[in-house]
Amino acid sequence: MKSKFFVFLIILIFTSALAVSAYDNLTIPENYTIVNESDNFTFLESDKYHSISISVMDNDTDKELLKYMLESSMYDFTYKDNYTKGSYDIEENHYNQEYQRGILYFCDNGDELIVIDYKVPVLDDLSDSPVEVILDSLG
Repeated sequence: MKSKFFVFLIILIFTSALAVSAYDNLTIPENYTIVNESDNFTFLESDKYHSISISVMDNDTDKELLKYMLESSMYDFTYKDNYTKGSYDIEENHYNQEYQRGILYFCDNGDELIVIDYKVPVLDDLSDSPVEVILDSLG
């Protein structure tokens, strides 16, 4: 299970483009700690086994291809919502994956694509997502 998650993280890292962006000014949610960070990737964890991965990709990244790759890694997308925050169009995709569930956010402003993956244990509630703090800081 963890190996599939790390494969996804590696894919995000390798498809990321170097960019100076709103990503540089993201707010870290309360009770989360940066575990791993590079120029265009950040991995956060909380003490409740919740995690958030954030990756900046170039705008040519195919969201549907990313979702297809995740579906082949046992992601079962169940719900999708679209809305706008600041200058970003947000596509919010809820999913289940074995013993986890989460929300995959595609944040697109036409110049860059920021992908945020929020994961929790399968029995935990997703309704109070700390990713809202990050989305608010995008601008």
